[in-house]
Amino acid sequence: MTDAPLLLLPAEKENLPAREVPLEERFRVELDLLKRYANEVTFNGRDIAHPVRVAALVSDFSNGQMNDGVFTAALLHDMAQTAWPQQEHVDDDYAATKNARRLLKEFSTSDYANEVITPPSSPVPLTRWQYVSGLLANLNITEQYAEVSRKSEAPGKSPEALAVLKGHSIGKVSPRSLWLEPGAITPPTEIQNLLAVEGGQGVDLEAAFIKAAEKLDALMFPPENERSMLRNIHDAESFYAPLCEYISKDGLASALRSWASITRLKMSGHVAFVEKAQEMIDALGDRETSLRSTEKFLGRLALGDVDVDHAFRDTTGHGITLGTAEIGVKRSISQTKEHTYARAVWRIKSVGSLAMKLLGDHSDLLWAPIDQQRERLAETTALPADLHGMAIIAKEHSALAQLFSEAALNITDDPDISFIAPPSRLESGKAIHIKGGADFVQKMVGALTLHCKNITEDGNPKIGLKDIDIPPKQSAYQVAKITGEYDGRRIEVQFQTDRDRMDGRIGLSAHALYKLKEQLKQYACAGYEEMIANLTKASVKAMAAIHERAEDLGTYELAQPYGYRQQRFRKHIASFSTGILGWRAYVEKKPKSRP
Repeated sequence: MTDAPLLLLPAEKENLPAREVPLEERFRVELDLLKRYANEVTFNGRDIAHPVRVAALVSDFSNGQMNDGVFTAALLHDMAQTAWPQQEHVDDDYAATKNARRLLKEFSTSDYANEVITPPSSPVPLTRWQYVSGLLANLNITEQYAEVSRKSEAPGKSPEALAVLKGHSIGKVSPRSLWLEPGAITPPTEIQNLLAVEGGQGVDLEAAFIKAAEKLDALMFPPENERSMLRNIHDAESFYAPLCEYISKDGLASALRSWASITRLKMSGHVAFVEKAQEMIDALGDRETSLRSTEKFLGRLALGDVDVDHAFRDTTGHGITLGTAEIGVKRSISQTKEHTYARAVWRIKSVGSLAMKLLGDHSDLLWAPIDQQRERLAETTALPADLHGMAIIAKEHSALAQLFSEAALNITDDPDISFIAPPSRLESGKAIHIKGGADFVQKMVGALTLHCKNITEDGNPKIGLKDIDIPPKQSAYQVAKITGEYDGRRIEVQFQTDRDRMDGRIGLSAHALYKLKEQLKQYACAGYEEMIANLTKASVKAMAAIHERAEDLGTYELAQPYGYRQQRFRKHIASFSTGILGWRAYVEKKPKSRP
């Protein structure tokens, strides 16, 4: 069995940190069941290791938010899908289905499974089996929805790619160019239909989260079948990553996209870009080094007291470095009598994202021999400005403008921090960038240029309008950025309000919505502008509804505890007869296949 990790469970009381619990101790019953599943049903040790890794990923990316029942479901998800298959199985799979049902029936009738696990305040008291089976019943329908965009005939997909993505075939992926063909974003309305209780499938968000973690594990530990790998990439990029963005699980969304990109590059013959990206990120130091550097940098901005409260753990090698910090804003900056706070979110660019950026910067190396790629990339020393990224978030624009102007001027006066223009603005040399609506730009520029500190001894401004990059066209996406260098690394700092940041997640400026509209534009059919307008309106409404569902993520409440699908699953398991032949007896007695 794989080494059992430590899982983060919710704090026992409010204002206490999440509890770190050994999986092997807390979930001994589930692990024993997994051993039997691997030894009696599948005869494959992977069927222990894979669920344990999925549980660890759920823990890493939920950061103490998920209850015990979610981890039980994560550990038993493979067994449940074997016991209640999505499609008709033949030959030996029939025996696997029956024996997985047998194990789950034994579990469902145990004293452990029949303990009431919902809190006393819960409107619907549920036993462990009722809660867990409610989640397990949602797995197949979630998987079916994830296949929708993978199989869609979106712009950019070749007939060869569609043939692989629509089927369940095995074998090599040929030609290699299929690995770099774009995926298609699942319309948010489709995801909302999966989750909606009224008029939808009523799937629990926890079940979808488990499937997203499972998809990430499939990318990190890929199957031998190349065509399955390609299907996993498209599922991750088109369905699971956008869903994770809508519910503010950026870490898991980033991991899914990163590993999808890594696989694309390795399998298409561009592994040199992955190697170079890993080298650049390794040069920044480990997670703890990045955390300390972030804390020191925030301290140098001198906006107030800094508490770097956490960074995502990495117990499985997912490689995502992302964390948050709280800033107790100085009263001299906030200009209020009350103590106010701002929030900071920081991250190191993922390997897959950086590798894809490097390929974009060296497009002439596309399909070049691997030795030529490595030789050219060895000469690349310039680091992207956003390799170490940070966002400082305030509640409203006036407070944000004060924080932005104070930070910019403190950087100007700090000998250990220097402004550095990003590659996109090297010609202008401008390290400060502001875009958005006219009011937003005016507020940010005014706070900076009119700040009392923004003047030298000879009466000239330290930072003038000529030093700020302002796009001529207004933008719905509002952000102010500063790029600089500190402690041997380049850092990009973004300044946004909570509302503007949320707009980039589930509003008009949402990343997934932008990609979806760009795909439609490629059709350029008559009336496509009206189509996009209608799509935008429906998508924003759907994304907001999905985000709202996330408020209850990790609680013991099921969307449909006694729904039709949940009842069918429980009945399917409960109806198993102990008289059904075991696998070995079944193989011995079944008719031999005709030659």
